[in-house]
Amino acid sequence: MVLSKEMEEELFSLPLKERARLADRLLSSLDSPPEARWFEDLDAEVHSRMEAARRGEIVTEEGSEVFGRMWKLLGP
Repeated sequence: MVLSKEMEEELFSLPLKERARLADRLLSSLDSPPEARWFEDLDAEVHSRMEAARRGEIVTEEGSEVFGRMWKLLGP
């Protein structure tokens, strides 16, 4: 199936929340696993940020606050 220009324009005209939901489904549908190197890089980044947070070098926020702002932006 080829995505027509009209279909693409229609998809881009969807409300933000619907586009986000579609993007999530599309990303979830990708069945090829990321390369092992990607996981290694992610692991190193997570550990680096955790250490920086422990040293007080970065400011953290509660996840619920971040998601609350996100959902306000996306709307009902």
